[in-house]
Amino acid sequence: MSRAGSVSQCVEGGEAGPAQEGGAPIVLLDEAGKLLERIIADRLVSHLCREGPDLDENQFGFRRGRSTIDAITRVRALAEETVSRGGVVLAVSLDISNVFNTLPWSCIREALNYHRVPPYLRRTIGAYLEERCVTYWGRDGAGRRVMSCGVPQGSVLGP
Repeated sequence: MSRAGSVSQCVEGGEAGPAQEGGAPIVLLDEAGKLLERIIADRLVSHLCREGPDLDENQFGFRRGRSTIDAITRVRALAEETVSRGGVVLAVSLDISNVFNTLPWSCIREALNYHRVPPYLRRTIGAYLEERCVTYWGRDGAGRRVMSCGVPQGSVLGP
């Protein structure tokens, strides 16, 4: 099973390419890795839909039939309704630096236990996290790094 990815950099207004300062790194997985992630995500979402947790109505991540577009549409409708009644709308967006690549795997494991994810699925996710590596481009050419935390940005399993 492939757990290796290649890091590419998306630069605003530019093209994906080798990692550069100021861009957002994404991890490009091979087809087998993408397929495995989709299977894991589907089973995880199925469990959460059946067993809980009691997710807030305004949560859109890891919810079937909900997308980023749905979240934006809801915020826009709320803003339009508030402004039409003479109210004021203030939106705050938090951008946590390196949130994707610094998430401790122990936190992921604790959350899976807390939400009573079946043991077979916890083992599968644990095995998928172990010995992950990424290939990246630096000043000295291509490099390879074994990962010990984080979730690849661009991953189906990402937050």
